[in-house]
Amino acid sequence: MMLKKLALLGSLAVFSVLAHAEPRPPQERMSGRSSEYQQGFQDGWRAAYEMMQNGGNGWNNNGNNWGNNNDGYRRDIRIDRARYVSGKRSCDFTRNLANRANGRGEYLLEASNRWCGDPSPGDLKQAEVRYYCGDDLRSAIVKEDESRWLRCP
Repeated sequence: MMLKKLALLGSLAVFSVLAHAEPRPPQERMSGRSSEYQQGFQDGWRAAYEMMQNGGNGWNNNGNNWGNNNDGYRRDIRIDRARYVSGKRSCDFTRNLANRANGRGEYLLEASNRWCGDPSPGDLKQAEVRYYCGDDLRSAIVKEDESRWLRCP
């Protein structure tokens, strides 16, 4: 009898640990996709999990968590526009960057072809980003193969 009770308690403990473990994104959704797609999918999965753990608290109607502080002033990053440009051509990576940086207090932006390919092979490029910290519109220019922190203090 005592052995049955111990087995039952052990299985409940294992179930409790598994029930509270962060679920993993379904691998079949990412199989055969680009690394950018996989990273975006994992970021979205993690954000959805965190939202559910919070009971939805702190999330606005658009599904973006902009981290309201106690004083009601939003200080987390909100990407307004992001472009990877050369003198001749450009590509827009606003949505991709916003998926990774929005709602964070800081984000390390690396200017490279990984955002949207090489818009102008052989030419020097730079990332040009506009983002909000609260109501404050900021901008950043990062040369190709360099990086810079986007921060909202």
